[in-house]
Parts: sequence; structure tokens; C-alpha cells
Amino acid sequence: MKLIVDGYYLGNGRGMSRYVEALLESAPSVPLIESPPQRSWLPAKVQSLPPVWEQWLLPTTIRRYPGSVLLCGFNTGPLRLAADVRLVQVLHDLIFLSSLDELPLSRSIGQNLGRLYRRIVAPRVALRADVILTVSEFSKSEIVRRLGVDASRVMVIPNSIPDRQVASTATPAHARKRIVFTVSGDAPSKNLEGALQTFALFVERPPHEDWRLLIAGVPVHAQQHFRVQAAALGVDEKVEFLPRISDEDLQNHYRSAFAYLCTSWQEGFGIPVLEAMAQGLPVVSSNRTSLPEVIGDAGLLYDPSVPADGADALTQLRAQDGMFDTFSKRALERSKCYTRSAVAPQIEAFWQLLASDRRIYR
Repeated sequence: MKLIVDGYYLGNGRGMSRYVEALLESAPSVPLIESPPQRSWLPAKVQSLPPVWEQWLLPTTIRRYPGSVLLCGFNTGPLRLAADVRLVQVLHDLIFLSSLDELPLSRSIGQNLGRLYRRIVAPRVALRADVILTVSEFSKSEIVRRLGVDASRVMVIPNSIPDRQVASTATPAHARKRIVFTVSGDAPSKNLEGALQTFALFVERPPHEDWRLLIAGVPVHAQQHFRVQAAALGVDEKVEFLPRISDEDLQNHYRSAFAYLCTSWQEGFGIPVLEAMAQGLPVVSSNRTSLPEVIGDAGLLYDPSVPADGADALTQLRAQDGMFDTFSKRALERSKCYTRSAVAPQIEAFWQLLASDRRIYR
């Protein structure tokens, strides 16, 4: 078996890339080609366009490796492949299929174009794929229901974190800062507006202490929109946007904050929630899509369309004796379900399936 991995986004440090890297950590000893070569005669700006890479350069390269397995880890993939190429598609979520009523357009043209491209390409690739990997049972149910693929073709391998990333003990409540922490982006699915509203309601509740909302992950060019919203809510001086931070700094924030706030409308999994739990940080989270599955009983869930309910949960966490310790311990235990060692059997089963040369679909 020759294994070709679409390496376009590998190594960028984001969740999808790390998912593929986790798969490859235990890949069998097979010839591995991580990405097709660049075409020196093609302008670099043209080569860097994902559709050019995915629909032309990648399929052209794969023709040199008949009978190979192609792993596409970023939702989409080539629409045309030779019949003897087995295709593995990693389909993290179907957020891009949401209607405009469910999820409005982004303020980012790039995000909107990406959403349109995935909307056109990903479902067609799924119909061709021999195996579809996804990150949660929720995402699997959506793939089966919305794309009409057979459930036997869809394998769930959750996102995972290195075992060493789970703290042995959590920082106690009295040693933590008065910080509500969130890792978000400016995409509409993240509902960062809801986080600002929830925090604004929370700080209005007595006792009136000096709390801050710390936000990581929002690009600098997109921050002004949310700063204006924070000002309108009267909390602009209490909201801080972090620049791009290292993994080490991110872990430090998980260890020192008092609560993690997730207000997403939609998630395929919710990696920051897992990372927060791994440091014993109590989670107040949206009860939508995959989040209840990932969090279990280790967090306080609420309807993100009612920010006051999120503020109530934060208030309870602050005010009720023992609640912080209870959810901190639960968070640590729950995170152990998603370590590399915990997920290893599912990854091994996937590689065994490929090694068997058995086609699920065809």
C-alpha cells in the first residue's frame, strides 16, 4: 500500500492538521508521500490556491502511484481520481451546509468563499470516498442524515491530545485569577457576540468584582468589530484580545483562568473545550451539536440563544461552595477519554481496515 497524504495544511498548528498528525503517528510502515511537488512553471500565487492544489496538482501527482491510498484530512478532496485509488476523507463537520437562516454569512470574504467551496466539493467527495473519518458521533449522524451515505462507511475517531497534556492536579479555585477565558474565532458559528453578552450579564451580578474576559484566536483584523460590541455592552475595559499565542502560553491561561466559556452555535467536536478540561478548568458551554457529547457531565451546559442562562452558570460556579472543585475534577477525568492512548484503539482499527485492502463502499 502506498499512502499519499494531502499535505497542503499540514504543520499549520490548527486542529485539522493536528488530527491528521495524530493519525500518522501510528501509521503502518508504508511508503508515505506527504504532498505532491510544486510546479515550478506555475505562478506561486496560483499554486497556493486550494482549489488549484486540490483539483489539479494533487490528482496529477496521484496518477504516478496506481493503487495508492489518498488521505484528505481537511473536509474536501479531489473530485476526480483514478478508479484504483482508495480515498479516505476526513469530514470534521457539516457546518458549511448550514442555511443562511441557521448561520449567516461571515464578514470575511475568504471565509464565505471557503464555505461555498466546501459546500460544493465536500458532499461529492463523500459519495466517492471509500472511508469517511469524522470526529464525533454527532458529526457521523449528520453525515449519514444529510449526505445519504451508509453509516458503515463512516468511522468515528475523536480529536485527541497527548497524554502528557492532562494535568496531574488542577490549580485550586483560590489560586486562580478572576478571568473567564475563551478560544474563539470570528466565524459566525463561534458566536463570539454571545460570549460578550454572557460576560456582560455575568459582571452585572453581585458581588461586583473585577472580572475580565480573555479572548484568544480572533485575528487582529477582525477584533475591532467585537471591540465595538463590547463597548456597546459597557464591558470594553474588561475584555482583552490576546495576540497569537504559543501552545505553552495557551496552557498557562487554561491553568490560571476561573472558567472556560464556549458559546458556539455549531461545533464538529470542540478542541479548546477538551484542552480546557485537561487542565481542570470548569467549562460553561453551549448545549448545541457535538458539545454535550464531548463534555458529558463535566461542564455546565446552557442554551446559547439565552445569554442570561450562561451568566447564571458562571454565577453559580463563582458563588456555590464546592462547585468549582466538583467540575474541575470532572473535567480532568473527562479529558482522559480523549487522550492519544484512549483513542489509540480506534486509530489502530482504521489502519487495519486500510491494510486489509477491503473496500467498504465498492
